[in-house]
Amino acid sequence: AFEKKKSLQKFGTAADNYEYMKKFVDMNQTGQSLLGRLVKSDNDSAVQPFEYFPPANLKHVNLRINLPVGFRRIRRAFLGNRSEFIRMAVYAERLKFKKLKVIPWNKHAKSIGQIKLKKGEKWKDFVGAKKTHQYMVPKCEVGGSHMAYETMELIEYNDYCFAVKSIIKTPDLPFGSEYETHFQIIIIDKGINNCRMICSSEMVVTGMSLDDDWQVRNSMRHRAIDYFAAVGEACCLHAGSPNVDD
Repeated sequence: AFEKKKSLQKFGTAADNYEYMKKFVDMNQTGQSLLGRLVKSDNDSAVQPFEYFPPANLKHVNLRINLPVGFRRIRRAFLGNRSEFIRMAVYAERLKFKKLKVIPWNKHAKSIGQIKLKKGEKWKDFVGAKKTHQYMVPKCEVGGSHMAYETMELIEYNDYCFAVKSIIKTPDLPFGSEYETHFQIIIIDKGINNCRMICSSEMVVTGMSLDDDWQVRNSMRHRAIDYFAAVGEACCLHAGSPNVDD
Protein backbone atom coordinates (compact mmCIF):
# COMPACT_ATOMS: atom_id res chain seq x y z
CA ALA A 1 0.00 0.00 0.00
CA PHE A 2 2.87 2.37 0.85
CA GLU A 3 4.56 1.76 -2.52
CA LYS A 4 1.28 2.38 -4.37
CA LYS A 5 0.71 5.66 -2.46
CA LYS A 6 4.29 6.73 -3.15
CA SER A 7 3.80 5.94 -6.85
CA LEU A 8 0.58 7.99 -7.00
CA GLN A 9 2.27 10.96 -5.30
CA LYS A 10 4.97 10.83 -7.96
CA PHE A 11 2.53 10.56 -10.90
CA GLY A 12 2.79 13.45 -13.36
CA THR A 13 5.91 14.97 -11.81
CA ALA A 14 8.99 15.86 -13.85
CA ALA A 15 10.82 12.83 -12.43
CA ASP A 16 7.92 10.55 -13.37
CA ASN A 17 7.79 11.95 -16.92
CA TYR A 18 11.55 11.52 -17.29
CA GLU A 19 11.45 7.89 -16.14
CA TYR A 20 8.60 7.13 -18.53
CA MET A 21 10.29 8.75 -21.52
CA LYS A 22 13.57 6.97 -20.73
CA LYS A 23 11.77 3.61 -20.71
CA PHE A 24 9.90 4.52 -23.90
CA VAL A 25 13.05 5.52 -25.78
CA ASP A 26 15.10 2.55 -24.53
CA MET A 27 12.40 0.06 -25.44
CA ASN A 28 11.52 1.35 -28.89
CA GLN A 29 15.04 2.18 -30.08
CA THR A 30 16.09 -1.38 -29.34
CA GLY A 31 13.09 -2.88 -31.17
CA GLN A 32 11.66 -4.46 -28.02
CA SER A 33 8.10 -3.18 -28.46
CA LEU A 34 5.66 -6.02 -27.81
CA LEU A 35 3.10 -4.25 -30.00
CA GLY A 36 5.21 -5.32 -32.95
CA ARG A 37 5.97 -3.40 -36.12
CA LEU A 38 3.94 -0.44 -37.35
CA VAL A 39 1.27 -1.28 -39.96
CA LYS A 40 1.32 0.81 -43.13
CA SER A 41 -2.48 0.81 -43.57
CA ASP A 42 -2.88 2.36 -40.10
CA ASN A 43 -1.66 5.64 -41.64
CA ASP A 44 -5.00 5.96 -43.47
CA SER A 45 -8.11 7.71 -42.17
CA ALA A 46 -10.71 5.54 -40.44
CA VAL A 47 -14.04 4.90 -42.16
CA GLN A 48 -17.00 3.98 -39.96
CA PRO A 49 -19.34 1.52 -41.69
CA PHE A 50 -22.80 2.87 -42.47
CA GLU A 51 -25.18 2.62 -39.48
CA TYR A 52 -22.56 0.72 -37.47
CA PHE A 53 -22.61 0.86 -33.67
CA PRO A 54 -20.06 -0.82 -31.37
CA PRO A 55 -21.24 -3.23 -28.64
CA ALA A 56 -23.00 -1.83 -25.58
CA ASN A 57 -20.86 -1.21 -22.49
CA LEU A 58 -21.20 -3.19 -19.28
CA LYS A 59 -22.67 -1.61 -16.14
CA HIS A 60 -19.65 0.46 -15.07
CA VAL A 61 -17.58 2.37 -17.64
CA ASN A 62 -14.14 2.54 -16.02
CA LEU A 63 -11.98 4.09 -18.71
CA ARG A 64 -12.22 5.91 -22.05
CA ILE A 65 -8.92 6.80 -23.65
CA ASN A 66 -7.35 7.56 -27.03
CA LEU A 67 -4.25 5.46 -27.71
CA PRO A 68 -1.36 6.53 -29.99
CA VAL A 69 -1.37 3.14 -31.70
CA GLY A 70 -2.80 2.11 -35.08
CA PHE A 71 -5.92 -0.08 -35.01
CA ARG A 72 -4.56 -3.04 -36.98
CA ARG A 73 -1.34 -3.01 -35.00
CA ILE A 74 -3.09 -3.14 -31.64
CA ARG A 75 -5.56 -5.74 -32.94
CA ARG A 76 -2.65 -7.99 -33.94
CA ALA A 77 -0.85 -7.47 -30.61
CA PHE A 78 -3.99 -7.87 -28.50
CA LEU A 79 -5.46 -10.90 -30.26
CA GLY A 80 -2.69 -12.59 -32.26
CA ASN A 81 -1.93 -16.16 -31.25
CA ARG A 82 1.84 -15.58 -31.24
CA SER A 83 1.74 -12.16 -29.56
CA GLU A 84 3.20 -11.79 -26.05
CA PHE A 85 1.75 -8.31 -25.49
CA ILE A 86 -1.09 -9.15 -23.07
CA ARG A 87 0.78 -11.95 -21.29
CA MET A 88 4.07 -10.11 -20.81
CA ALA A 89 3.53 -6.34 -21.18
CA VAL A 90 0.22 -6.25 -19.28
CA TYR A 91 -0.06 -9.27 -17.00
CA ALA A 92 3.57 -9.88 -16.06
CA GLU A 93 5.15 -6.40 -16.25
CA ARG A 94 2.30 -4.07 -15.26
CA LEU A 95 0.04 -6.22 -13.04
CA LYS A 96 2.77 -8.49 -11.62
CA PHE A 97 0.78 -11.68 -12.21
CA LYS A 98 2.65 -14.96 -11.71
CA LYS A 99 2.24 -18.55 -12.95
CA LEU A 100 0.84 -17.38 -16.28
CA LYS A 101 -0.75 -19.93 -18.59
CA VAL A 102 -2.63 -19.33 -21.85
CA ILE A 103 -4.82 -21.70 -23.87
CA PRO A 104 -5.19 -20.35 -27.45
CA TRP A 105 -8.38 -19.39 -29.30
CA ASN A 106 -10.70 -22.35 -29.79
CA LYS A 107 -11.25 -21.48 -33.48
CA HIS A 108 -9.40 -19.57 -36.23
CA ALA A 109 -6.41 -19.36 -33.86
CA LYS A 110 -3.89 -18.71 -36.67
CA SER A 111 -6.03 -16.04 -38.37
CA ILE A 112 -7.37 -13.94 -35.50
CA GLY A 113 -5.49 -10.66 -35.23
CA GLN A 114 -3.90 -10.81 -38.68
CA ILE A 115 -3.72 -7.56 -40.68
CA LYS A 116 -5.82 -8.89 -43.58
CA LEU A 117 -8.40 -11.61 -44.07
CA LYS A 118 -7.36 -14.66 -46.03
CA LYS A 119 -9.29 -15.82 -49.07
CA GLY A 120 -12.68 -17.21 -48.04
CA GLU A 121 -12.63 -15.75 -44.51
CA LYS A 122 -15.37 -13.43 -43.22
CA TRP A 123 -15.24 -11.10 -40.24
CA LYS A 124 -18.33 -12.64 -38.65
CA ASP A 125 -16.69 -16.09 -38.60
CA PHE A 126 -14.31 -14.99 -35.83
CA VAL A 127 -16.98 -13.73 -33.42
CA GLY A 128 -17.52 -16.12 -30.52
CA ALA A 129 -13.94 -17.43 -30.41
CA LYS A 130 -12.69 -17.99 -26.85
CA LYS A 131 -9.32 -18.30 -25.16
CA THR A 132 -8.41 -18.81 -21.52
CA HIS A 133 -5.81 -17.34 -19.20
CA GLN A 134 -4.90 -18.39 -15.71
CA TYR A 135 -2.56 -16.57 -13.36
CA MET A 136 -1.70 -15.85 -9.76
CA VAL A 137 -2.86 -12.42 -8.62
CA PRO A 138 -0.94 -10.53 -5.88
CA LYS A 139 -2.52 -9.90 -2.49
CA CYS A 140 -5.61 -7.66 -2.62
CA GLU A 141 -8.05 -6.08 -0.13
CA VAL A 142 -10.27 -9.19 0.10
CA GLY A 143 -7.58 -11.85 0.39
CA GLY A 144 -4.03 -12.98 -0.16
CA SER A 145 -2.42 -13.98 -3.43
CA HIS A 146 -4.75 -16.27 -5.36
CA MET A 147 -5.33 -17.95 -8.70
CA ALA A 148 -7.66 -16.34 -11.24
CA TYR A 149 -9.21 -18.04 -14.26
CA GLU A 150 -10.14 -15.81 -17.18
CA THR A 151 -12.19 -16.78 -20.23
CA MET A 152 -11.88 -14.15 -22.97
CA GLU A 153 -14.46 -14.10 -25.78
CA LEU A 154 -14.22 -12.17 -29.03
CA ILE A 155 -17.63 -10.44 -29.23
CA GLU A 156 -16.94 -8.02 -32.11
CA TYR A 157 -14.45 -8.32 -34.96
CA ASN A 158 -14.19 -6.26 -38.13
CA ASP A 159 -11.83 -3.78 -39.80
CA TYR A 160 -13.18 -0.82 -37.80
CA CYS A 161 -13.76 -2.22 -34.30
CA PHE A 162 -13.01 -5.25 -32.18
CA ALA A 163 -14.16 -6.07 -28.67
CA VAL A 164 -13.43 -8.75 -26.09
CA LYS A 165 -15.33 -9.71 -22.97
CA SER A 166 -13.60 -11.58 -20.16
CA ILE A 167 -15.23 -13.55 -17.37
CA ILE A 168 -12.86 -13.88 -14.42
CA LYS A 169 -13.39 -16.41 -11.65
CA THR A 170 -11.48 -16.41 -8.35
CA PRO A 171 -12.66 -19.49 -6.42
CA ASP A 172 -9.83 -19.25 -3.85
CA LEU A 173 -11.06 -15.91 -2.46
CA PRO A 174 -13.69 -15.66 0.31
CA PHE A 175 -17.09 -16.07 -1.43
CA GLY A 176 -15.16 -16.40 -4.69
CA SER A 177 -17.45 -19.16 -5.90
CA GLU A 178 -20.48 -16.88 -5.49
CA TYR A 179 -19.60 -14.23 -8.08
CA GLU A 180 -17.77 -13.49 -11.33
CA THR A 181 -16.03 -10.35 -12.55
CA HIS A 182 -16.83 -9.33 -16.13
CA PHE A 183 -14.44 -7.05 -18.06
CA GLN A 184 -15.02 -5.65 -21.54
CA ILE A 185 -12.61 -3.79 -23.82
CA ILE A 186 -13.72 -2.13 -27.08
CA ILE A 187 -11.11 -0.79 -29.52
CA ILE A 188 -12.31 1.54 -32.31
CA ASP A 189 -10.23 2.73 -35.25
CA LYS A 190 -9.74 6.52 -35.25
CA GLY A 191 -7.33 6.57 -38.18
CA ILE A 192 -3.78 7.89 -38.65
CA ASN A 193 -2.23 5.59 -36.03
CA ASN A 194 -4.80 6.31 -33.34
CA CYS A 195 -7.62 4.33 -31.79
CA ARG A 196 -10.18 4.69 -29.00
CA MET A 197 -10.34 2.24 -26.08
CA ILE A 198 -13.52 1.97 -23.98
CA CYS A 199 -13.38 -0.27 -20.90
CA SER A 200 -16.29 -1.37 -18.73
CA SER A 201 -17.00 -3.95 -16.03
CA GLU A 202 -19.60 -5.46 -13.74
CA MET A 203 -19.88 -8.02 -10.98
CA VAL A 204 -22.28 -10.92 -11.59
CA VAL A 205 -23.58 -13.00 -8.66
CA THR A 206 -23.62 -16.66 -9.67
CA GLY A 207 -24.39 -18.28 -6.32
CA MET A 208 -25.72 -17.12 -2.98
CA SER A 209 -26.55 -13.41 -2.94
CA LEU A 210 -24.44 -11.53 -0.39
CA ASP A 211 -26.28 -9.10 1.93
CA ASP A 212 -23.15 -7.07 2.65
CA ASP A 213 -21.10 -7.31 -0.53
CA TRP A 214 -19.71 -3.76 -0.70
CA GLN A 215 -16.15 -4.95 -0.03
CA VAL A 216 -16.34 -7.50 -2.85
CA ARG A 217 -17.81 -4.92 -5.25
CA ASN A 218 -15.16 -2.32 -4.32
CA SER A 219 -12.42 -4.88 -4.83
CA MET A 220 -13.85 -5.73 -8.26
CA ARG A 221 -13.90 -2.06 -9.29
CA HIS A 222 -10.35 -1.50 -8.07
CA ARG A 223 -9.21 -4.59 -9.95
CA ALA A 224 -11.01 -3.42 -13.10
CA ILE A 225 -9.37 0.02 -12.94
CA ASP A 226 -5.91 -1.52 -12.39
CA TYR A 227 -6.48 -3.96 -15.26
CA PHE A 228 -7.65 -1.36 -17.78
CA ALA A 229 -5.01 1.18 -16.74
CA ALA A 230 -2.33 -1.48 -17.21
CA VAL A 231 -3.53 -2.13 -20.78
CA GLY A 232 -3.50 1.61 -21.59
CA GLU A 233 -0.09 2.18 -20.03
CA ALA A 234 1.42 -0.81 -21.83
CA CYS A 235 0.01 0.41 -25.17
CA CYS A 236 1.55 3.86 -24.70
CA LEU A 237 4.90 2.53 -23.50
CA HIS A 238 5.22 0.11 -26.43
CA ALA A 239 3.76 2.48 -29.06
CA GLY A 240 6.98 3.34 -30.89
CA SER A 241 8.63 1.13 -33.51
CA PRO A 242 11.33 1.77 -36.13
CA ASN A 243 9.88 -0.80 -38.57
CA VAL A 244 6.77 -0.94 -40.75
CA ASP A 245 4.73 -3.87 -42.13
CA ASP A 246 2.69 -3.52 -45.32
